[in-house]
Amino acid sequence: MIAYVENQIKQIDYPTAPSTTTQQPTPSRSSYLGVGIGVILLAIGIGTKTPLITVGGGVVTAVGLLAVNKKRNAKAQQPAPTIDYYRISEKVSHQIQSIHTHVSDSWNAFLGDQQNSLKQLIETSTLDVETKNKMIELSLNRSIIQCSMMDVLSDLNKIEKQQNIKDFKQYANGFLEKYQKIIEEAYMEQKHRYEAITLLLK
Repeated sequence: MIAYVENQIKQIDYPTAPSTTTQQPTPSRSSYLGVGIGVILLAIGIGTKTPLITVGGGVVTAVGLLAVNKKRNAKAQQPAPTIDYYRISEKVSHQIQSIHTHVSDSWNAFLGDQQNSLKQLIETSTLDVETKNKMIELSLNRSIIQCSMMDVLSDLNKIEKQQNIKDFKQYANGFLEKYQKIIEEAYMEQKHRYEAITLLLK
């Protein structure tokens, strides 16, 4: 059962975490053209000593340089793909519910078969009636594999609000460790019960 739980936890498919990419935009040709024209006008204005052309060339050059600089400094950020964290939470909770249902049902079915076989052996044995009754009473009790789905849903709801896929993965791994202990505890409890029955034979 532990191997089953481990395998099922590994089957949970998580979406890839979104990544934002930044691109450095290149200035347009018109920006460079404006700088070029401005420099030419500026040179002509200075060479001909024409203040109007000089000022005009300076203005055109300044505007072109500003446009080039603005384009170089701007970073266009592509929007990251959206992730439905509610769907992830729903998927994880459904998988955990499925795991628990399967394990719990399998354990109960196994113990039911064990109980019937043990009861039959006790009843057909040559033991005295008092010992038989004590053994049967012990055999009727079964250990239970318990897991609160309300706690699981509550935990996943908190993780969902954090909007971090790694948190879901960590929770699933933590659940695996916790559930393994639950199975082991149920097994040990039942083992001790069978040992108590065995002691009555001595």
